[in-house]
Order: sequence, then C-alpha cells, then structure tokens
Amino acid sequence: MSEDDELEKIKLRKLKELMKRSGERKAQDFPDKPIEANEKNFDELIRKYGLVVVDFWAEWCGPCWMIAPI
Repeated sequence: MSEDDELEKIKLRKLKELMKRSGERKAQDFPDKPIEANEKNFDELIRKYGLVVVDFWAEWCGPCWMIAPI
C-alpha cells in the first residue's frame, strides 16, 4: 500500500468518526439565525452550544464598516 493510499484511508476513517459524532446533535439544537451576544449572555451561549462563531463588530470601528454588508 502506498503512503498516499494509507493517508486516504486515515482521512476517510477520521471523516466517518467526525460525521458520527456530529450526528449526535440535531440541527434543531442550533439557532438558524444570528444571536446577539453580550456580556450578560455570552457565557450561557458558550455553555449551551459549545461551539460558536463570534463576529465582533462596533459602530466606531472603521474596518468593521469597510466589510459590513450593504
């Protein structure tokens, strides 16, 4: 077996493991639209969802305005 074949087998095995684990949580467990986080609810959101994507933005931030949706 070549090294490339072995790497592909490892990647496939890892992908199957990840898919199995991700299937343990249902899609309805996660919000379907953005949630506004603040200092009062941030810790609760982290505990509830475990994995979150945070987009920091401020009205006074020039670069934020440059990449903000129109």
